[in-house]
Amino acid sequence: MRDGIFLGILGMVEKFLWGMNYFSVAGLNSLTNFQLAAAIAMQKGEQCLTEHDHVIFSITLKASSELHDFNEGRKLHSLIFKVGSCDSFVSTGLIGMYAKCGIVEFARDVFNEVSEKDVVSWTSMIAGYVQNDGAEEGLNLFNERRWILVEPNELTVGFLLNACLKLAALHQGKWVHGYIIKNEVSLNSLLGTSLLDMYVKCGNIADARCVFNELPAIDLASWTAMVLGYTQRGHPSKAMELFPEKKWETMVPNSVTITGLLSACLPLRKVKMRRVVHLLGIQFGLVEDAIVRNDLVDMYAKCGMVGYANFIFSSNLSEDVVPWNSMIGGFALNGYAIEALSWFHRLRSSSTLPDAVTLVNVISACTYAHGMLVQHAGQCEELGLAPTTENCDCRVAILSTAGYANTGLLKRLMGSSTK
Repeated sequence: MRDGIFLGILGMVEKFLWGMNYFSVAGLNSLTNFQLAAAIAMQKGEQCLTEHDHVIFSITLKASSELHDFNEGRKLHSLIFKVGSCDSFVSTGLIGMYAKCGIVEFARDVFNEVSEKDVVSWTSMIAGYVQNDGAEEGLNLFNERRWILVEPNELTVGFLLNACLKLAALHQGKWVHGYIIKNEVSLNSLLGTSLLDMYVKCGNIADARCVFNELPAIDLASWTAMVLGYTQRGHPSKAMELFPEKKWETMVPNSVTITGLLSACLPLRKVKMRRVVHLLGIQFGLVEDAIVRNDLVDMYAKCGMVGYANFIFSSNLSEDVVPWNSMIGGFALNGYAIEALSWFHRLRSSSTLPDAVTLVNVISACTYAHGMLVQHAGQCEELGLAPTTENCDCRVAILSTAGYANTGLLKRLMGSSTK
């Protein structure tokens, strides 16, 4: 049985090495530990493993973690228990392996059995909770840890900030920030951006900007995070103020940056700025990204620049319903009901299926075309879309505005919304 387990572990390590291209020249130069583990394992062959083989266990646990292979990891845990080779490194490897496989309860069981917990084991357990939707448990574990004489490191702080971000726990986040300042923890790009994101998520945009201003070096991640923070918190003009500053000119934006800038452009009605962001996307080849292209269609359509929106839409050969919704919604928003309904009929003639957003946009267009109201009021059932609170409320408001408040059509609609 042990031989079978051992061969399974070897196969897992080999699969990991090949999958990560570690048998390339560069990989071999940078992965001495994996080579060593595999070589030792091969030399042992059918020999029994001993308590001194913690190196092999640590490396193979790492492979199991990267492959998310719970079954082989569980077998390995059993073998470790039998030979009694569970030192701190192996224990941390087991915690990481179970956490990566999503079995946090098993990771906590291993953690509880570690007699001398160091910062690595604490951090691994906190990370396991945070990465598996257990941010609150991660913070609770850290609060428990604060009574023990083990100082957190940069990785610990990063996972704590991630937990605060997920929970929107501003008070705890400020405590972590205070710890960073008090202990003079270096704000590298990852840690600085995490701190900035935490303040944005918690709605404290002023402190987020203070963190941004204090970063020793601004990179694309932190700059994009600040742009998105301003945009998401209703300060699009401040987001655009970051755009033209000369000190950001050396950075190459990505699709996330462009979508953030496009979102900031939308409420500002600055035509020139929209075109600048669009040209920036073209310059760096980002308009080929589906999300960027859809956002461009949405921005131009909602701003009434339907010619630009139609041009970008026409270059989109995908069957995504999002750009269709943007075109229909853009026409409806700007009072072009006939055009909106015409685009809706084009959509129905295509291979793309409409969704609930499509229906809301069509009903909104009907506000400006009462003559077509009755024709389109029943589209929900015909399209096979379940009535939602949003689209039923929309239709009730439109029918009432059009003078159908006391008709059977409205009563039928109200009846369908309660099913």
